[in-house]
Amino acid sequence: MFTIFTPTGWRVIARVPDKVRRVCFIVPEFPPRSGGVGDHARLICDELAQSGRYQIEVACTRTKPEDVDGESAYPIHWLGFGGEGKLPAYLAGYSGDLVLHYSGYGYQKRSCPLWLLKALRCWKGKAASNRLFTMFHELGGTGPIHSSSFWLGPVQWWIPKAIARISSDCLTNREEYARYLSSACDRAVSSLPVFSNVGEPRTMPSSRLARLVVFGSSIWRERAFRDDATALAHTCDVLKLSEVVNIGASSPNIPDRVGTIPVRCTGWLQSGELSAFLSESAAGFFSYPVNFLGKSTIFSAYCAHGIVPVGSAPNIEPGEGLRHRAHYLLSHEMHEPPALEEISTNVSAWYRGHCLERHVARYHEMLSVG
Repeated sequence: MFTIFTPTGWRVIARVPDKVRRVCFIVPEFPPRSGGVGDHARLICDELAQSGRYQIEVACTRTKPEDVDGESAYPIHWLGFGGEGKLPAYLAGYSGDLVLHYSGYGYQKRSCPLWLLKALRCWKGKAASNRLFTMFHELGGTGPIHSSSFWLGPVQWWIPKAIARISSDCLTNREEYARYLSSACDRAVSSLPVFSNVGEPRTMPSSRLARLVVFGSSIWRERAFRDDATALAHTCDVLKLSEVVNIGASSPNIPDRVGTIPVRCTGWLQSGELSAFLSESAAGFFSYPVNFLGKSTIFSAYCAHGIVPVGSAPNIEPGEGLRHRAHYLLSHEMHEPPALEEISTNVSAWYRGHCLERHVARYHEMLSVG
């Protein structure tokens, strides 16, 4: 931006970019297919496309859904699951910057997408000007001895390390991931917890309804009602809440009541309606591991809307600047009503440090170098 003086006074003029950069996002999923990684990438793509500084396109390693209608603001190439055959062919004719959104299971069912690493290395080797930027949503897994993640864990963790080494810059959503990647590629890797995929209200209400919301994918919601019904009832009792609301479709695994508290199902809500509904609610429940909250889109949605997050997992040090009783509560450790307004203020302030605007600024920073 710059200013000029005109007969009517000073005017702010938007700076015309010297060069529009071509940027392709490689993603394992993309709307209208549901998924946190795809929704996250779409919001970033939308913001960068609207800035006028980039020619955005998307290479999605999924098949195009049958219900896609209308035209996107930028091209979307649907490559089919895994993309093993089509992505290398696509990259062979591509010149520009690549932004990879990495989540191993999105590219290979055992989270070992060696084909992806090979394709990226081949593309990088074709020209010194080819630049790769990577957002790491997940790295590797762990599990019991009978699970595939136990046996394949070393490979699952090695692949993102190798991708980080060929990336010009990296970003991730957990401080622990950033430390691991920094040691792997011998340079600093920054971390930003994920932003809300379902809106960021500009103002917070002066009062909230006495309800507890359960939000997220069907897997997480059903897990909450199945495994944490006692915790849900206890949370309502301590916080003096009169209703539990399942935000999403109902299912046989979701009861009509938890304890004596009625459960209401909203069905699927449009983005604006969902954001308004969250803003009116006092608390939100999560079953996610506490030490992974920085990558939880459920937790970020609660914080963006000033909802008090309440979990059921053991209190493992979360990182990301989060503190128990300041930014979240744990049901099994609640014995008397906490200061909900103070926690709501804390989570709203914490969220502003990594809202969508901050993420977009980080992408501008990465892509503008060179």
